[in-house]
Amino acid sequence: MFKSLFDITGVLIQLSILKSIGLVFMILFSLDLILLMVGELQNISDYKNFESFIISSAFSLPKRIYDVVPLACLIGAIVSYGRLQESGELIAIRVLGKSFKQIFSSMLLPIFILLSIMLTIGEFVIPSSNLMSEVYKTNPQQAQKAQWLTRKNELIYLGDISSDKIDNLRIYEFNSEGDIDSVFEKDEFDLSLDKKGSFFIDRATDNQIQKIWKAPSKIELSKYIKLNRQPPSLLFQNFKYSDSTREKNLFLWQFLKKIIQPISVSIFVLLALIFCQVFLRDYSITYKVLTGVVLTIFFNFTEKIAGNVSIVFGFSPLVTTFIFLLGLVSLIFLFSKRL
Repeated sequence: MFKSLFDITGVLIQLSILKSIGLVFMILFSLDLILLMVGELQNISDYKNFESFIISSAFSLPKRIYDVVPLACLIGAIVSYGRLQESGELIAIRVLGKSFKQIFSSMLLPIFILLSIMLTIGEFVIPSSNLMSEVYKTNPQQAQKAQWLTRKNELIYLGDISSDKIDNLRIYEFNSEGDIDSVFEKDEFDLSLDKKGSFFIDRATDNQIQKIWKAPSKIELSKYIKLNRQPPSLLFQNFKYSDSTREKNLFLWQFLKKIIQPISVSIFVLLALIFCQVFLRDYSITYKVLTGVVLTIFFNFTEKIAGNVSIVFGFSPLVTTFIFLLGLVSLIFLFSKRL
């Protein structure tokens, strides 16, 4: 089984699907980038100058790549399968003794690796790039709106942000039980983009923040932060600190969705490939691509519904995740009997 993944036929299949994913990614990413530029140009006054606009947009690219790659994998797999079938290569591969199981396994390998890379980027790259994107999105004559950020066991409030300082900075630190342990405040915090101070890592400088209050108090983090921008480790940490069931479910669902994405998307790609082979074998590649788009929309819709159900009804997202994956696997076994 594993040997067939790396023989000449398996490698050719993997190169074919990478080519298709790359093509679909370029199309989707280009459209997304155009929409980004159009939307940001409408708010060009938020930036100090055009250079800041370009740099801020560049720092926002990792998050957009992270969002586009799973869609490109789903649609690209269908495109690759359709091209192999229309060119007759799929028949030739079958004549060489490859089963559909081996063919689909070869197609899934690069997809799983790509999604695993995206998971790593989501943990280590995107949080910092999002922060730098917001920092560059400033205008000295038009301060940015206040916002909330998170870092480890801290909730950070940013008041008015200019290109060289932050006015009204507050940092809430939490203990292991999720209570506010202390609050730090600084009326004016110098911000240097080429130093660690911009990441709030080093506070032992002239910008020393004065500790002004210490008292236990619960706070609902999900009201102040963008959950989809948080790395998996921070989501899990916030899940442990949260007190209410709703808060725990919100953080746990976002954590699970990010962690299992390489598995869930790979399973859904396999389901889509089997579906096309069973029901769309004699149709053109256009029908297969449209089917891939529809299945992608269905996957995203089902994923959102599954998460909202656990949050609304108060049961663990672990149950929802298990049912969701079990449903996909059951459909795979059902359809694979007709191959």
